[in-house]
Amino acid sequence: MSFAEIMIKDYTFTSPKNYLAYVERTNEKLLLQEELLRAFNNNELPIKKGDTGKKILDLGCGLGTHTNFLSKMFPDNKIIAIDISKDYIDLLIPKMKTIYNVELYKIAFEDYIGTTFDFILASHVLQYIQTPFIEFTNKIIQTLKSQGELWIVLQEKRGLNQIIVQSKEILNTQSSFFKNWFTHEEVRVALDHLNVTLRYKTLHSRFRAINYITPTADDINFLNFVLLNDLTDYSKHDLLKIIELQKPLIHNDMIYHDVGISKVRRMS
Repeated sequence: MSFAEIMIKDYTFTSPKNYLAYVERTNEKLLLQEELLRAFNNNELPIKKGDTGKKILDLGCGLGTHTNFLSKMFPDNKIIAIDISKDYIDLLIPKMKTIYNVELYKIAFEDYIGTTFDFILASHVLQYIQTPFIEFTNKIIQTLKSQGELWIVLQEKRGLNQIIVQSKEILNTQSSFFKNWFTHEEVRVALDHLNVTLRYKTLHSRFRAINYITPTADDINFLNFVLLNDLTDYSKHDLLKIIELQKPLIHNDMIYHDVGISKVRRMS
């Protein structure tokens, strides 16, 4: 069975252990949470101190890294977390069952009909959707309340994107994700044509580089996450070539990785 067939049948883009390998070797999640907290403390978000009964959506919640943070940041408001992957939601349920203000759903956003939101976080989601970008983004915006805000988080050109672009010749190109791959720079151009108010922010994050001499199991899991594939499908020669392509990006055992945030405010 091809990866594309697996994706359609099971709605699993990469296994939780591969995703966790990335989370554990990067400071990106922490930087995003710090930016959320900074914006909140400076009254830049549509949810203010003392607000109650507001609704926040963590779209594509994964293993709940941001879900957990949002639940603590907005303790008197409701957090709805959705992900299309059963594997991720099944792992999240026992971790979140004691958090009273979080609701979890295994569902695609295109199929979600429930409520409108004051704030939506879509972190590293938009490359992996089946719906065209503008159509999908418009649907998200339509679920925002007036003055509600959407944060779209995607990688910029420097960092993970370079690994993906430089590895394309080796990758299993059955995946439409790589055929139509885009970065935050392209999102900015597309959003400029929408009737919304926009602000932008770049996070200068980094992640621990792969050991390209003797890759560890964690290194392989990380590559599995980046390349959306099981690297056991590749020859050792191809695997080493993928790793070798990253060497120019490495400085002091780190790869510096820019992440862009588009802050989209609905005005009506």
